[in-house]
Amino acid sequence: MALDLKQTDRSYLFGRLLACAEQAETLALLSDAGKNGGEDGGGRAKIRQTNAVRFMQAFSVRPLSIWRYLEEQLNRAYYSKLRDNGSYFAGLITEIVGLFEPGDAEAGTEPGFSNRRLDDTYLLGYHLQLAALRRPREKTAKSAEAPENTAAAGTADGQ
Repeated sequence: MALDLKQTDRSYLFGRLLACAEQAETLALLSDAGKNGGEDGGGRAKIRQTNAVRFMQAFSVRPLSIWRYLEEQLNRAYYSKLRDNGSYFAGLITEIVGLFEPGDAEAGTEPGFSNRRLDDTYLLGYHLQLAALRRPREKTAKSAEAPENTAAAGTADGQ
């Protein structure tokens, strides 16, 4: 199953946002661990659990409140450690947020970007987006504009 970039289901989109926060924070923590020489004994950088993973259960219940916290952490502490990759993640997050349905008070429809509980589809969006971000990118003209670190982010469409 491939990441669906046109999917507008709110749970799926929130899952995609959570995956972006997870990958951006992981890369920032790995960057710090590499600078500080922290290893797990097997030569791999030792990092703590990310905020995205720690708050996953609460995120499914109160997605907008938890997202606000996660995005503030990304802006305050992590994007600067990612240099160009920070801009990539910020742009991808903006793109995903733009896919949420606005809602219509007259029609009685709630906006998609709300604190209403998520259904399990968020897990699908999370895992598919995370897989796309972790997949090494092919060298194409399109990817030449994306981050240089191939482990940092795949293209949004999984290439």
